Amino acid sequence: MGRPAATVSPADLDAFLKIQFTGVIQYPLCVTFTKLSILYQYRRLFPNRDFKLMTSALIAIMIMWCTGVMFTGIFMCTPVHKAWKPFTPGSCISLVPYYYGMQIPNVITDLLILLLPFREIQRLELPFKQKIGVAAACFLWVM
Repeated sequence: MGRPAATVSPADLDAFLKIQFTGVIQYPLCVTFTKLSILYQYRRLFPNRDFKLMTSALIAIMIMWCTGVMFTGIFMCTPVHKAWKPFTPGSCISLVPYYYGMQIPNVITDLLILLLPFREIQRLELPFKQKIGVAAACFLWVM
C-alpha cells in the first residue's frame, strides 16, 4: 500500500486485501476472454477443418485453465475469508507454486496462439514477400 506495515490500519488492510482477492477472479477471466477473442478471429479467417480443430483444442485448454486458476485462487485459503483476514485461524496454499502453475501454462498458450496461424499463412498462394507481410501483420495484431 506504499506505507510501512505498522501504519496501516486493520480496516485499510482488510479493504486492500479484499480488492486484491477479486484479482483471482478478474485476471484469469480477462486473459481467457482476450485469448478466446483471438482464437475465434483465427477461426473466422482460416476456415480449414484441421485449423478449426486446433483452435477448438486451444479454446478448451483456455477454458480449463481459467476454471482451474479461478477455483484455486478462490479456495486458496481455508476458510476462504482468511485470504483478506490474514489473522483468521486456518491455512493457505503456498503462493509461489500457485503463480508458477498459473503463468507457465499462460505463457505456453500465448506461444501456441502466436504460432498457430503460420502454417496456414505458409499454405497461402502468395509470393514469399507477401507471405512475410501477412505473417508480420498477424504477429503484430496478436501482440
